[in-house]
Amino acid sequence: MVYIGRVDFQVKVHGHRVELGEVEAVVREESGLDGVVALGWPQTDSGAAGIEVFVEGECPTTETLRQRVSGRLPNYMVPSRFHFVERLPLNTNGKYDRKKLLSVLKEST
Repeated sequence: MVYIGRVDFQVKVHGHRVELGEVEAVVREESGLDGVVALGWPQTDSGAAGIEVFVEGECPTTETLRQRVSGRLPNYMVPSRFHFVERLPLNTNGKYDRKKLLSVLKEST
């Protein structure tokens, strides 16, 4: 048996288990935009050092969104960066392509 990784979207950030779907739901509600993908980044041996969020569309200001989100989430769940994109990539199943977004983050470092 070979362990490949988690099937769900849970990561460990600063010793806390974070369900990325919770972060996405709060960002979705506070931004008023539907296309939201949260990723643990940068990846570490124990999980991730933080959370970065891709949002499809434009939000008035990143700082306003960060303040709204931080009022609803604990500090370790507040995204360190927001990336606003015109269109989020989709995989062959029509779901958001998280692997492609991770490669975008890897390329930007």
